[in-house]
Amino acid sequence: MYKSNKTDETISFPPLTSWNPTRKIATIAAQLHGGRILCRISQTDLNKKFHCASVDPMTVIKQNRNTIEVAAKRKIEEQAFEEDGSINILYKDL
Repeated sequence: MYKSNKTDETISFPPLTSWNPTRKIATIAAQLHGGRILCRISQTDLNKKFHCASVDPMTVIKQNRNTIEVAAKRKIEEQAFEEDGSINILYKDL
């Protein structure tokens, strides 16, 4: 997990995504200074925000990736890390 008080840090999002069908959570990866941060969002929050219950979650991620990345970036900048170093994106963050 990377933590910094600097505001000029460059956060990038390589095209890496995954879906956990057991936990019903999508994950996108963020990269900061060579380290990877996993950014997770639940299917429930995806459905609530993007009204997509009948759509494949990975399609929803692809179609709304920019919005999700903006929320992830904000949480990383706020250092809102979970205990495992990941970021949990909620409906209210979008």
